Amino acid sequence: MLIKRDVDEVIIQGDYMSGDRNTIASALRVHERLGVVILAPEGNLKTALELQSLYKSAAGANRVAIHQVRLMRRNSEDAVKADYKAIDRYVHGKGPCPRWIDKTVATNVRLQSATYGTRVVAGKFEHNAVAARDQLRVFWRLDQVVAKTGGRTQDLQPAVNAWLVNKGFREDRSYVFLFTKQAGWSMKADTRRPDDRLRVAEDRYAEKAHHFTSILTWRVLQERISRETSVIPVATGDDIGLVTTPTMVTFWEKDDWKKLLANVAIDQRSAQLGMWCYLAERFKGVSIIGMRSGMIEVPALLGIRTLYLEEKHNQQATRMARWIGTVPTFERQIVNTPPGIKQQVYWKEQSLRTDPRSVTYQHAVAQGGHLAGLAMGFSSKGLAEKKPGTLDSDSCAKAVATAVFGRGGLAPQISAGDFQLQASEFDSIIEWVKNTPKPAGATDAVHGSVVPQGPGGAAITSGTIIDCKRRDEIHQALMSERNIKKWSDFFASSDYLKSIGIGS
Repeated sequence: MLIKRDVDEVIIQGDYMSGDRNTIASALRVHERLGVVILAPEGNLKTALELQSLYKSAAGANRVAIHQVRLMRRNSEDAVKADYKAIDRYVHGKGPCPRWIDKTVATNVRLQSATYGTRVVAGKFEHNAVAARDQLRVFWRLDQVVAKTGGRTQDLQPAVNAWLVNKGFREDRSYVFLFTKQAGWSMKADTRRPDDRLRVAEDRYAEKAHHFTSILTWRVLQERISRETSVIPVATGDDIGLVTTPTMVTFWEKDDWKKLLANVAIDQRSAQLGMWCYLAERFKGVSIIGMRSGMIEVPALLGIRTLYLEEKHNQQATRMARWIGTVPTFERQIVNTPPGIKQQVYWKEQSLRTDPRSVTYQHAVAQGGHLAGLAMGFSSKGLAEKKPGTLDSDSCAKAVATAVFGRGGLAPQISAGDFQLQASEFDSIIEWVKNTPKPAGATDAVHGSVVPQGPGGAAITSGTIIDCKRRDEIHQALMSERNIKKWSDFFASSDYLKSIGIGS
């Protein structure tokens, strides 16, 4: 039980709230009288134990606890969400305090909702931003990581540096990390065949799916940053098809990263944030761009210049806005609508569930007209039961086409521009990128770096020096050629094909 001797107030968090974990850990680090309770379904504590391990490293065992939620014929997630909502209502004065929490938190300790960590961090940065940043760097830094055997600590920073160098990073260049996020996959019940399961993308079900990354928008940003600035774009995060040099896409799944962590006891997310801490302290020309996401919050707290994109009239805007003007490296770009087709469909559906008098509802009506008729998938209700590939009649084929595309024929033409950022929004982001700090020794005539090639074109994966002068000259020539050719001509050119490893 968490008691007054150790804590004055306690954050209550559901185990499904993965996006809040890094900020809560940071809040625990900067507030020595703050605790946290993780709500988890009885009999399934895997996620809660992972969170507990992270939080104990920030606050110690006396300020962290797990509360097992009774299921009472509910599924695990619904049960945890219901109990968290009961706490949240109490915290905001909309309901009584649930008595079951008394088993885990003393009655004279104040309860707080999961978003309270953001407010705690804001207060510390407002009081002394440099001290708060340095305190968090000490926490996330990889200089004292406990070994798996022997109990001794290791300094992983030299290994992280070598890993970055082998990926093509140099301290005398400027980089902007394009943070990419998408849903995973899960198994859902097949409504047509109750005994079967379907593997489906979680985009339609995940919370905040409108903040998954639009590949079209990120490719436009990548191209414009490469063409108009001397800052090097780096794809970072989930694999959405964005290719850059260097790249940080799903780096945590690669063998070289796993090897780096093979002999130490550290959770994967903490190790990733330790890598960002190293970048913040050693690389002076670094920025991050991403949709609103908890994963880019800690890099901003560590001192990395960060811009997050958020649609106008977002219902949760207040929480992250607390850091704007308080955390010096945290900035926001408000966009008219979230970029992406699936993202906009989800955004409109969610917005239209609000009060019709609200600005959120009215904005979705005004800006979402082009989405009429679009849906995240379609229902097969009323269609004859058919196995895949057995559309044996014109009428059946027409029924399927109508279910997918509507009665007006194939999907009506909608401009791709309706699903992108507005021109002024793109321009504003590019200007922000141009202000990425330029480290000592950097010039305006560099655009990329790669692991060097040896005889025969084989990649050199070891060594400490990377000479990219020739690479930069080739890249500059390609950029100049791109500016004077049509896109179709450029992508068909032998120079371009050679640059991506096709042809000779």
